[in-house]
Amino acid sequence: MPTPILLDDRIRIQVELALTSAAGCAQVRATQECTARAAGLSGAEIDAARGRRCFDRRAQAAVALACTLGSALTPIKELLASPFAAKARRDGLADDEIEAIHAMAALACTATEIP
Repeated sequence: MPTPILLDDRIRIQVELALTSAAGCAQVRATQECTARAAGLSGAEIDAARGRRCFDRRAQAAVALACTLGSALTPIKELLASPFAAKARRDGLADDEIEAIHAMAALACTATEIP
């Protein structure tokens, strides 16, 4: 999954872990864990992100937004005007971060589609 530059590494990997928690093979999970540890996440934080939870408010907002988007991705303009984006903003995310999360969710969606 390409890395959106706009997200903090810790938040980006937590979103990635949450989006791929059910579909990840052992090799992907091991790679993600190494990346997460390099970004400073503890084992508990990694496990929590795989369970779509985070200890940090901004990270939780990012994970919740990404998981809410799921397979029914709305166009970015609609998303930015939605209550989901409003909540993410209240929890400290900026519009560029919301757009990066939208892009990650879209990539995760296309990666899990069966050709």
